[in-house]
Amino acid sequence: MEDRKQINVRIPTRLHEQIAKMGQAKQDVVTAALELYFTTDTKPENSKTIVALVNELDEKNKQISELHIMVQSAISRHAIEAPSGRPWWKFW
Repeated sequence: MEDRKQINVRIPTRLHEQIAKMGQAKQDVVTAALELYFTTDTKPENSKTIVALVNELDEKNKQISELHIMVQSAISRHAIEAPSGRPWWKFW
């Protein structure tokens, strides 16, 4: 008998219901699906684009963070350089 390890994953309800309707053991269905995935040479086409999108979003997030820091420092400098002679909280 082959050595087995346990894996816990969350799947969409739709897939869970389809597995339940099959009448086979859930572990057999999942094992067959994973074996099919790892033995085929063709992986989902979207996987490369998803990785590229994640990398692009990560880069955009870094740029937004840098801009946020720049804006915060500009706001801080403006608050520090308020005109003297009146309290900072008085706008009129």
